Amino acid sequence: MSLRHSGEREIMLMIRKYLVVGRSAVGKDTVVRALCEKFGLKQIISYTTRPRRVGEGDTHKFITEDEAKQIKDKLAITHINGYEYFITKDQLTDGDIYIVDPKGAKEIRALSDQIIQYHVFNIWLPEEVRQERIAARGDDPAVAAARCADENAMFSEFESDKSNWDNSVKNLDLTTTIDRLSHIIQAHNNELLDEIQRCITAEDDEDTSIFDTDLFKLIDEWPLDIDE
Repeated sequence: MSLRHSGEREIMLMIRKYLVVGRSAVGKDTVVRALCEKFGLKQIISYTTRPRRVGEGDTHKFITEDEAKQIKDKLAITHINGYEYFITKDQLTDGDIYIVDPKGAKEIRALSDQIIQYHVFNIWLPEEVRQERIAARGDDPAVAAARCADENAMFSEFESDKSNWDNSVKNLDLTTTIDRLSHIIQAHNNELLDEIQRCITAEDDEDTSIFDTDLFKLIDEWPLDIDE
């Protein structure tokens, strides 16, 4: 995002979007729903060709294989247990936070530039706790085992290198996890507001309408949860 003063310098404002990575049953969906509610973030919902689980909500856009073939501009394509998962470029542009696998996170994170930074949260659990949660949610044992095998192949390299994420949180307690991630997002929002304020202060003797971007509309629309 940029603010350009007529005839002078262009001021760049960096915004952040969030990529949430974690194995199955670590609580990613619950964490993201809470963050979206608190900060007004728009979640990116991936497409998948897998069938909806019993009692599962709208965690994905469930489509057929034929429908998937018709969709263009795919990003973060992956296959788990024989099913395809992906998002589109338009979804990435419009959304704020996305649950994605390690391969997709690496692909999208590489798109970071001076305007948009993709910040990776790694959510994890001790393996014994994760297996207990898998059993408790009633997944078919054979399907769960196949998914875990696919995840082992995807996550082994990701988890061995801390440079693959920006923050890692053990989700043993949901409230604690949400508090920790909220603190990080709030800090990012405050940095953005501080930079906007510096832009305004630097031009305090001139009409702010000379900026190409309406600063006050920007502040009103940006999903912030500001502590006074």
